[in-house]
Amino acid sequence: MDVKENISKNGNQCVINVYGGNVQILPAATTAVQNNYGDRFASVAVSSLNSEGVDSRPSGGSVSSSGGSLLSCEEVVEEEEAELSAEEHHLNLYVGNVKLLREYIRRLGECSSARGMAEVVCLMLDETSLEEHLVVKGEFIHTLFPFVDGVTSGMTVDNVRVQIHKMIERRGKGRR
Repeated sequence: MDVKENISKNGNQCVINVYGGNVQILPAATTAVQNNYGDRFASVAVSSLNSEGVDSRPSGGSVSSSGGSLLSCEEVVEEEEAELSAEEHHLNLYVGNVKLLREYIRRLGECSSARGMAEVVCLMLDETSLEEHLVVKGEFIHTLFPFVDGVTSGMTVDNVRVQIHKMIERRGKGRR
């Protein structure tokens, strides 16, 4: 859903841009409550050593930073993502989890062949919401190249794509 709406009443103008999700626009509402649930907040809250900084209410959850001020879940995620390089950020668009991303980057750095890269990609397929049709595209494969140091030959998109197809085929046979 992609909605852009201009609302004008009594000379005041409001622009609402909505990208995905379910949204209700209620101009006569007196209050609004937003409940945030999800794995990102939960992982931050669980890993927090200082439980005093965690607001456990279902709405408006926040986590204490080292300075003692409360950060929202979105601010914590933004802080984690701000520490990423441009290449890491681009790959994180596919992965969506900074901890998993760092593990995949470590594994890619240990690869010595295109087959090893394909094994890491199959691991990504198992642990994330990536889909098979996406991981064989050239754009995705290009995002992997900056993290692979040990491969000196066979580092072409086509070769890596062939190895990924083979791994996906083996993976499918093993699940039957």
